[in-house]
Amino acid sequence: MMDAMEREQALRAMRASADAFYRSAVQIGVHPFIEFAGLMNEYLLACAQAHAQGIDFSECNRHSGQALPLHPVMSDYINEKLECIFSGAKVLDVSATPMPVPGPESGEPPQARTTGISDQQVV
Repeated sequence: MMDAMEREQALRAMRASADAFYRSAVQIGVHPFIEFAGLMNEYLLACAQAHAQGIDFSECNRHSGQALPLHPVMSDYINEKLECIFSGAKVLDVSATPMPVPGPESGEPPQARTTGISDQQVV
């Protein structure tokens, strides 16, 4: 859990990390890999918006059960990036009902722990 000042500091550090990743990825020259920078930037935007609303984005994850607020256009952008990286797989549906995901300690195979993926089979 972070207070407001810690979240602001985290946002600055996250921005610096995303910028460094982008520069490195561009030098590598693999376009789908560069798309991860877009995902990071969209995550940063969502975190900044949550922070502005007083939401502790550091606690927004599947494990805590607290969702990071996303505007539907943000999920479209995220899907666009994921489709580029993973060749056409739509993996995010903002309208999907959150479902608990068993952790690795459950002993279930990774496919059983993966939710939010469309009707494509996880291999």
